[in-house]
Amino acid sequence: MNTKHSRNKNHRRDLERSEKTVGQLYPVLRDARGRVIDGYHRLDVNPEWKSVTLYNVKSEEDRLIVSAHVNLGRREISRDEKVRIVNDLAEIYYQQGLRPDVIKEVIGKNDRKNNVHFNEIKHKINEVLNGVITKSNIKNYLYPKYLNQEFSKRKKEYYRKRRENTSAYDLLLSSHGTQLRKTYGDDFFDRLKKEMMEDAMKKAKQLLRFDREFINKVKYEIREDYEAKIKEDIENELNMMVVA
Repeated sequence: MNTKHSRNKNHRRDLERSEKTVGQLYPVLRDARGRVIDGYHRLDVNPEWKSVTLYNVKSEEDRLIVSAHVNLGRREISRDEKVRIVNDLAEIYYQQGLRPDVIKEVIGKNDRKNNVHFNEIKHKINEVLNGVITKSNIKNYLYPKYLNQEFSKRKKEYYRKRRENTSAYDLLLSSHGTQLRKTYGDDFFDRLKKEMMEDAMKKAKQLLRFDREFINKVKYEIREDYEAKIKEDIENELNMMVVA
């Protein structure tokens, strides 16, 4: 059975039971023109379900904002539906003249003026949907048309170079283990292993420098090798003299 169809069927059954048990708790919401904003499932259960008209909701923008505040916090709403709501709003603001790639002058530390990239569309959506969706989710849901692609490319390139020039061990300390391969690439663990081996060898050498027993053993082996080499050289010289 189709998952969505099954979910809708279960939702309808739950609404029917709820209406019989406690009545119509949540009304259908309509805009100033009587169009349904929220409550289609309730009307399927009972076409006479009580409704409330929001006379201040007149434009399509108003409808989307109210719909978002009603629906985005619900767990049963799919990601596709959330994406649709956010991008329908984005298109309205795009048509109004807002742009994703505006250079804005801001006052920083010591009253210095800095030019920063500013996405008017994302900022406006965050303003009207404050409380029901995070800034990061708005960015994740927006289509490329409503994002500053050139700035995003430069930002990704900057962080890529920064990662390459940062110790893998330092990245490990500042990251979540399950995201390491996805975030830093398949070669991350090879880099980390190499760095840890080099660090281990360095520490081992420092330790052995002060290990008297080890030093004496090494000296003895070196002396044996040296004496054997001298002995071999002398024998070779003598053999050459005999031959001559």
